[in-house]
Amino acid sequence: MRTPRLVGRGDPDVHQILCLLHGGTGSLEQAGRTARLRAGELVVVDGSLPCRGWLQGPPELLRALVVHVPRALLPLPPGAVRELLARPVALDRGLGGALSHWLTDVCARADEFAPADLSALASVTVDLLVPLLGRSHRAGGGPESAEDRRGALRRQIQDHIRRHLADPELSPASVARAHSISLRYLYQLFREQEVTVAGWIRQCRLERCRRDLADPGQSFRTIHAIAARWGFTSGAHFSRAFHTAYGLPPSEYRDLARTGPA
Repeated sequence: MRTPRLVGRGDPDVHQILCLLHGGTGSLEQAGRTARLRAGELVVVDGSLPCRGWLQGPPELLRALVVHVPRALLPLPPGAVRELLARPVALDRGLGGALSHWLTDVCARADEFAPADLSALASVTVDLLVPLLGRSHRAGGGPESAEDRRGALRRQIQDHIRRHLADPELSPASVARAHSISLRYLYQLFREQEVTVAGWIRQCRLERCRRDLADPGQSFRTIHAIAARWGFTSGAHFSRAFHTAYGLPPSEYRDLARTGPA
């Protein structure tokens, strides 16, 4: 059970993806809905909302895992996320099957990975998860609407941004040109996200920097090099933005990450 008090103590900007892989059943209640979960299904949990649930099955057979995904890395409109809450998504075919096999293999090989592999593992997981959830949202909503088409274009643009974060020339203007749309229309697409295009680029860059600062495998890189790696051209600007986003200067965050969980 995740109570309002626990929500306040945790990170409300993280979605949890509960995957029931094998050998049991479950139930999850959130946002006034109840999901009956079977093996081979996942359900999205909004980290900013209370919820409760259970899993049941023979201990020797039950296999489930929870994937924590920062909200900034799950580029779905708030309305789409709300529609997905407590609605099972199949993991037995197509992208769902690919995600299930990927997560199962990652868990089975967990002791083979080095800390430096974490960023790549996270990127592949998100790249499989985002289109799966996007298609599940559209499939549950009947014929594709104008809002669905805007959402699909927005996800395409956000994927483009994530793939070009290291380019210091990445900007709203370059994004609009790459997708043959006007700046005005680009801003309209992001207005539904309650964040500007530039703000979303900055959020994604900061999250990649935060991961690198917490990664022991990146300890050979200076803070300035990590910032530059993800497109920040000014060290002072990066430090201010990081402090604002995470409440600590990058150097202090790195020191804390070395002595405890990030």
